[in-house]
Amino acid sequence: MTNRPNTVPMTDIDIFADTLYDIMDTINKENKYSILIGDMNIDLLNCGSHGRIVEYLDNLFSHGLVPTITKPTRVGRSSATLTDHIYTHQ
Repeated sequence: MTNRPNTVPMTDIDIFADTLYDIMDTINKENKYSILIGDMNIDLLNCGSHGRIVEYLDNLFSHGLVPTITKPTRVGRSSATLTDHIYTHQ
């Protein structure tokens, strides 16, 4: 079984982000419209306390992508997360 690099216990936002940025660079060079959808396992609600999440968002913005989901996608009794992402070009 192969583990994805963005899934516990192998969570590595750097590997995921670098691969994603390479793909986005190619899409931008080819001047293509894109929609990015996924359960990224990156909780956007933690962007104020995690520098890598801010860097991830900044890079998406610099590629012309903006999030369409801005509220928690999973809400529990004592926690909420925003790990389901949809980004589009504006």
